[in-house]
Amino acid sequence: MKEKSGNAYRKKAAICIFAVFALTAVGLLVWGVLLRAELTELKGENSKLSTQLGELDDEKRRLEIELEESTDLAQIEDYARNVLGMQPPESGQIVPIDTAGEDHGELISDSDDSEPDETTEDWISSLPEYFGLG
Repeated sequence: MKEKSGNAYRKKAAICIFAVFALTAVGLLVWGVLLRAELTELKGENSKLSTQLGELDDEKRRLEIELEESTDLAQIEDYARNVLGMQPPESGQIVPIDTAGEDHGELISDSDDSEPDETTEDWISSLPEYFGLG
């Protein structure tokens, strides 16, 4: 009797082990199918993004060409003369300035012995007069 119950227990254990392996195998197959579906979806998205990247590269090239054309001095001059009605300056309108001298700055002392020429209140009160309102 004990042999029969031992054999029955072994059969049940073998069936349980087989069921666990079968369920694991089915789970792995389902997981593989889901991964394949996700991979297919990602490939489609990658293809769309590659197409979009190509279109954006084409637009970038077009805009760079447009920028180069818009900075063409001859074209700017033509637009200024013909569309805006501008004329070249007369000789008296051009005043050369000498930029050969050194730039310099002047530091103002923070000491109390020098008083400002004008206070903030004086400056604010002079604004209406400056703008012709006073």
